[in-house]
Amino acid sequence: VDGELVSVGTAEEFRAASSINKTSALENCETSSVGRALGLLGLTNDAIASADEVQQAARNDSNKPVAISSLITIDGLQERFDHASHVEGLKAIVSEPDVRDFLLDLKGRDLQKFNAITQYYNDQQKTLTKGKNNGKN
Repeated sequence: VDGELVSVGTAEEFRAASSINKTSALENCETSSVGRALGLLGLTNDAIASADEVQQAARNDSNKPVAISSLITIDGLQERFDHASHVEGLKAIVSEPDVRDFLLDLKGRDLQKFNAITQYYNDQQKTLTKGKNNGKN
């Protein structure tokens, strides 16, 4: 107001935290930030959630059943790579949002396992490419 900062709101979202965040994490952050800033100014009827309320909401969310399709493992990915019949199918697997999120998370948590699955993918890609070219490189 009149060139003076009177309120600010911040938020953080993780893409793997929910199905909504897979495609809209940044938008959710922006919406939360604006809502918090307006709430801190007293311009909304909504109260700002306390740290305890946020933790409780996270606990409640973690108790929800997880869809089987969202459970991705290294062994499961290797099996899917093995069953790919062509390079485009292999690329489609790693393009899936859940798989991309899993691989990005794995890279941050365990670089050795990430490098191993990457090498497995590259080897499978070479095998499929050789088959496409009738064994010619």
